[in-house]
Amino acid sequence: MMNKPSTHDEWKARSARENLDVLGWSRARTFVPQGQVPFAKSAEDHSVLEDEPVARMLASWLWWSSDGGSTMTTRRLFKLRAKGKSEEELRSMGWPTDLQLMEECLERVIPFLQGRNPLFEGPPPQRDRFMHFEYWEKGSMSERLWVLIPAHKEGPPQEEVEELVWRDVRHIEGIARRPNPFWTMMNE
Repeated sequence: MMNKPSTHDEWKARSARENLDVLGWSRARTFVPQGQVPFAKSAEDHSVLEDEPVARMLASWLWWSSDGGSTMTTRRLFKLRAKGKSEEELRSMGWPTDLQLMEECLERVIPFLQGRNPLFEGPPPQRDRFMHFEYWEKGSMSERLWVLIPAHKEGPPQEEVEELVWRDVRHIEGIARRPNPFWTMMNE
């Protein structure tokens, strides 16, 4: 493994994959859509997802989004609804009350969100799009970086995923500053 580079030119000269390797980030798991999955495995599963605010938010965000996807740490996803709310308020809205519960929630709902959107009847709002999920991690960090991409049946090209991950990792690692103050607030 190469030494950690210290100049902007060195970071820029390498591919996203090479930079991720240098910093020790790797794909830990990919949740691959299996074609057109059923809306839910059972009526009981479907009702669980309907009552799950994290699943509803992710499904809505990804299916109605026109961008190429996002990366999100568990902490940032948790804070989307938790910032300034008490544990009781979070519990009453069905939102996880801490980071561990958010991580467990993601592990539970993401398999149901693969493929066609299970929360809406009929065809998905974006034709021929499937939900593609991955998470990446760095050995020395306890938090994962979730990759959330509405993609076509064959999935997104790996280079596209790596570029998306690299855009966030360079901020996480302090190589670049986030241009938007919203991101700074969400990471506090």
